[in-house]
Amino acid sequence: FAHGSSEFAYAAGFPLVELAGLVLILAALADSRLLALPPLVWVGTISYGVYIWMATIAVWDPHGVAPLLIALGAGWASTRWIERRFRSPRKRAATTTPGPVPAEAAA
Repeated sequence: FAHGSSEFAYAAGFPLVELAGLVLILAALADSRLLALPPLVWVGTISYGVYIWMATIAVWDPHGVAPLLIALGAGWASTRWIERRFRSPRKRAATTTPGPVPAEAAA
């Protein structure tokens, strides 16, 4: 199924994945609590990191589940140790431009 050039992938695999995605979207529309499930929140939190890593990892190994698992781990790690640093207001405050300088300090 994971092999992108196989006949099964195009005949049944990809359409089944798309159908599963549609079912999840419709279920989320019917009951928004579905999107609050911890695994879905976790994947949503690390999704950008997973996207970036998956694009890189898929170049080396485009088949199987291993690249997805590696991308999930790398996405989690980059979100935890890189993204959060830039998104944290506490850290960002130290890098912003300071306000006006008092006249006595400027002289």
